[in-house]
Amino acid sequence: RMPQFISGIVSHAVNKYINLDVAENICQFKGSVKMVRRLRDEMITTRMLELETNRANNLLIKVLSSRYPKLMDEQGLKVVSEVVHHPLASLVEDDDSHSAAIYQSYMQ
Repeated sequence: RMPQFISGIVSHAVNKYINLDVAENICQFKGSVKMVRRLRDEMITTRMLELETNRANNLLIKVLSSRYPKLMDEQGLKVVSEVVHHPLASLVEDDDSHSAAIYQSYMQ
């Protein structure tokens, strides 16, 4: 927790000098990007365990639209939106050790 005596200056610095728009920052970056969609996280999903409420979906769509504008026309947007609302069969398991192994592979 941030000490009260410094919270004002930190808030001012963050609000005035730091761009917290993740989508905008990633769209400006032209290198490779890995995204991990967490499903069991109340900060990432508005309704727990429901992929269609995962905020990473919006981030992915914005990045794809920025990098591939010709592919992300109305039809492309519809297809991507449908895909991100459903789990990838190979990653859906109740085994947390499998999920941990996947996350570890992203960190290497």
